[in-house]
Amino acid sequence: MGDMAQRGVQVQYHSPCWNAYCGGPSCNTSAPIGSNTTILNKSAVEAALERMIVAPLQHGFLGGVALDECCGGPWLNNGMEQVAKAAYRKARAAFPSMQLHAWTSDPWLIGDLMADGTVDLALIEAYTYCPGCGDWPNSTDCCGSTIEYYFRLLDYAQANGFINRTVVCYGYILGRSPLNPNGWTEASLRATMLRVKARYPELRGVAMYGMSPGRGMGRPLDMSDVATMQMIRAANMLMLELYPD
Repeated sequence: MGDMAQRGVQVQYHSPCWNAYCGGPSCNTSAPIGSNTTILNKSAVEAALERMIVAPLQHGFLGGVALDECCGGPWLNNGMEQVAKAAYRKARAAFPSMQLHAWTSDPWLIGDLMADGTVDLALIEAYTYCPGCGDWPNSTDCCGSTIEYYFRLLDYAQANGFINRTVVCYGYILGRSPLNPNGWTEASLRATMLRVKARYPELRGVAMYGMSPGRGMGRPLDMSDVATMQMIRAANMLMLELYPD
């Protein structure tokens, strides 16, 4: 990591958000994680979630921590969200200068964390091409099919004063080819990014989410998928062009 830091690359630790943790005797784990698992010891769970942030920082992840999937779901019914938020606020108090980012498709669930400065950046999962995930595109359980589907998320960030601390993540960055006939082209990605930039000029920036080249999810890396390799390069160039800061 030291070499990457010298090159100006920040390494972030990837940590689960409230929907992905309930472990040990502090929880009744007879129900699957992500369901209405009963929290038996909220203070122990809170301490464990706090350690998930603090420990990486203590071990040199100076780029900070990214909380994954701070989203809605049945786990909200058991109070896990509020337990996690208390842990995140304690971690912020212990490391006031850290970078804490939250991946979400439900920004209203992190609005309070954005308002009080616990979370620095909201990373919006605005994926419009997710072949192989659930029954997409027959439903939007995995992702929408157009970027306009996500405008309500960005409208919320704008209305609540944190659009300038919001990053839109496009995906999955798979190039159009016989393997992925509905995949991205440089022109389609550019047009999508320009629509978002025109509507939300205050956006902090953009990100790209990729999958292994091939048909849909869970397939091995296919180095013959030249279209995806080219799209990865094109996506990098578009980010630099449209968001030079």
